[in-house]
Amino acid sequence: MNLLLRIFGLLGASLPGDLQLCLDQDYGESTAEVAIIEGRIVGFARGITDGRSNGYLSMVVVAAIHRGQGIGRLLVEHAIGTHPEVTWVLRAGREGAAEFFAKLGFERSSVAMERRRV
Repeated sequence: MNLLLRIFGLLGASLPGDLQLCLDQDYGESTAEVAIIEGRIVGFARGITDGRSNGYLSMVVVAAIHRGQGIGRLLVEHAIGTHPEVTWVLRAGREGAAEFFAKLGFERSSVAMERRRV
């Protein structure tokens, strides 16, 4: 996480409030991946895992003008790392998300449940 803070600092930017809140939490094994082109942040991904069996890909974002160039794929691959024993889950509710993640090997699940925040 310190790398992400340094990157934002080098760019003279401050972290958005929600992102700073995420970085301040202790999630165990957590990773944040940042894609930068010509000094600008164009993508971000964050994964959380216990490193044994469960993982959650909580955020994948790529700037619209940079989509379709493989940036999202690389961010996801780096965020989930090499944990073949981990079952990764995510929320794919946005338009095109399910199709994108299916290309990366994710499948729809009928066993997941959620308790939404208030």
